[in-house]
Amino acid sequence: MKRNIFKFTMAIMLLCIMSVNGLAVYASAASISPRYTNCAECATNFYITSSGVAYTDITYSAYSGVFTQANISVKIQKKTFLFFWSTVDIGTSDDIWRTTSTDIFGDIIYTLQLSDTGTYRAVITVEFMGTTGVVDTIEETIEAKYS
Repeated sequence: MKRNIFKFTMAIMLLCIMSVNGLAVYASAASISPRYTNCAECATNFYITSSGVAYTDITYSAYSGVFTQANISVKIQKKTFLFFWSTVDIGTSDDIWRTTSTDIFGDIIYTLQLSDTGTYRAVITVEFMGTTGVVDTIEETIEAKYS
């Protein structure tokens, strides 16, 4: 009987220690942000207006002297069934909108008129090229609803 109580107590203590340790790791990982070589900062936004126009906005600033260009790609997807996503046809061969910018400070906007209501998401990839040969890659997936 004493042995079972000891095992139960040790199991509870181990569970408590593991959960506290897991929270500490999660809290420290949430505040870590990467240090980029070519990009000083980059902000992405995706929203849909009441008339069904989807706006994807990428604003960035790069380091002068090392930055050469930014390659931006946007893929719009629609939630089809519970958790499945299908890519929206935008008229390109692979349904991905792409552009390139050589401006050190950029504000790139992509708009798309949606034909149907639902939940959409933008899969945004920004690659910052530079003279160092290092490519800074930022990937974001942002959801928005159109009703």
